[in-house]
Amino acid sequence: MVSMLNTRVSPTEIIVRLAGELMVDGVTHPVAAAVARAARIHALAAPTPFAARLGIDELSLRRAESGVVSFDQLPAAYLAFVDGIEVAVDLVSLRELASAIDGRSEPVTERVGVVLAFPAMVGESVA
Repeated sequence: MVSMLNTRVSPTEIIVRLAGELMVDGVTHPVAAAVARAARIHALAAPTPFAARLGIDELSLRRAESGVVSFDQLPAAYLAFVDGIEVAVDLVSLRELASAIDGRSEPVTERVGVVLAFPAMVGESVA
């Protein structure tokens, strides 16, 4: 299957980068939204069929993808789907990142700061 997550970049790194963009855009729970969006992108599915595949209603899917629900409130079907991706997704690091972001006291306003803050979470060096 060809999808966004079948690249040389790890799926975890893709999710972290997407979460950074969503955080800058003001999404309340950017890591949860990034996990939800990445799952559907990986499946190459439209919202309605993907919701059916996960066994959730479309409203739950849309709430997850928009970052209304926290990482810990994501439907279990999302985490099971992401955990089943051929290339391992580091859900522990993503949960820790979600907790750190959800507990932040100040909004992130610059993309540069976000990009530089995340590489250590996925094992890259910032040189």
